[in-house]
Amino acid sequence: MSTVHFYINKEDSVKKVQENFSLLFPFLKINFFKTRGNNKTNINQSILFCPEVKMIEMNKNLEKGEIEIGDATTVSQLESGLFDRFGLTAQVARKSGNLWMPTSMTDSWTLREQNEHGKEISNNQGNLVCFREVPYGC
Repeated sequence: MSTVHFYINKEDSVKKVQENFSLLFPFLKINFFKTRGNNKTNINQSILFCPEVKMIEMNKNLEKGEIEIGDATTVSQLESGLFDRFGLTAQVARKSGNLWMPTSMTDSWTLREQNEHGKEISNNQGNLVCFREVPYGC
């Protein structure tokens, strides 16, 4: 994929935006937060919006629009773009088995790198051997 126009409308729910993003990057997820004082860097003290919340409810001044994203877009660029263009505080999470882990320590990675790593981690989960399946004495 080169770049695509990622659209967000006022009436889109968090779930719809997450689903649209997951069509592009199936092992990544966008979460949206309400932060104190509209500070995008203070996610640890934020409230996670539930999937039913609409974009307009998160930012009353939100106008529909788009941002360009692609394989070479970093997580940091995506999160900053969502804040700058729409006033939305977002954080990308990567699938790790059955869990979604925040990518805050690897925000400089591209979306493609994050997605590939999530795919590797999730696919390797099925190859684990339980201890009780290992013969005694090995």
